[in-house]
Amino acid sequence: MQPPRATTPRLPAPRDRRNSDRASAYACAGEYVAGNDPDLIFAAAARAVALARQGGGPTILELQTERLHGHFIGDSADYRSKQEIAGQVDPVARYRLRLIDEELISAGDMNALDERIRAEVDTAVRFGRDAPYPAPTEALERVFA
Repeated sequence: MQPPRATTPRLPAPRDRRNSDRASAYACAGEYVAGNDPDLIFAAAARAVALARQGGGPTILELQTERLHGHFIGDSADYRSKQEIAGQVDPVARYRLRLIDEELISAGDMNALDERIRAEVDTAVRFGRDAPYPAPTEALERVFA
């Protein structure tokens, strides 16, 4: 079954259900990873990097994940059922708990890391908001498309 989309349906346009299955048409490797497990995604990426470093060329990595929110701010996501939305789990929160449960990091260290990250993001946002607007004459600089 085709997952819901906000705009153009993925099917029936291409014959293959997965983009990773089309990799051979581009003379490269392809791999599909289901779910939001960071360890599985990291392992797939590591295989792709190793293959590239050995001269095996690029890899199309297709990561089947779930959107936790709509496609844009204000998207009511009414194309998804309440059961589907209710059954979702935030992969970041789940992985955080897994790291703590497996004693790879303490809750205190994780909280300290969260604070450091939050401070770094806040600093970057402030920098962006406080920066002067570019001159209109710069609008097309470094545009390559």
